[in-house]
Amino acid sequence: VPGVASGGAPVGYVPGAAAAPVYTATASPYIPGVASTGSAPGGVVPGAPRATWEFQANSDHWHTFDKDCHDFIERKYCEYKSGSGPARFRVNTKGITLSLDVEKMTQMKADTHRVSAIRRLG
Repeated sequence: VPGVASGGAPVGYVPGAAAAPVYTATASPYIPGVASTGSAPGGVVPGAPRATWEFQANSDHWHTFDKDCHDFIERKYCEYKSGSGPARFRVNTKGITLSLDVEKMTQMKADTHRVSAIRRLG
């Protein structure tokens, strides 16, 4: 399985390492017509085209991340690209904890350690 070392541990997993920050959605951060980019304070540019984040399921089907975490993922990606944030962070969405790595463009489900691809469109 790509992204998983022998023995089932995810590639890059370091026992005893500090956990990545966790985001838990309490309300939808989605704002229609507002794009998240790294070019403005807070990473938001009113009226700019929105990026879309997707994850791969069943090896060839792509699904859009839920609105409860979509803008958070974009903000963390912009922080990483600007050098002010880590490549890996955690997201809780719809009761599922995911570890996203925007450098490797992968996600890992915390409970199963299943790794799949993610992508950013736009």
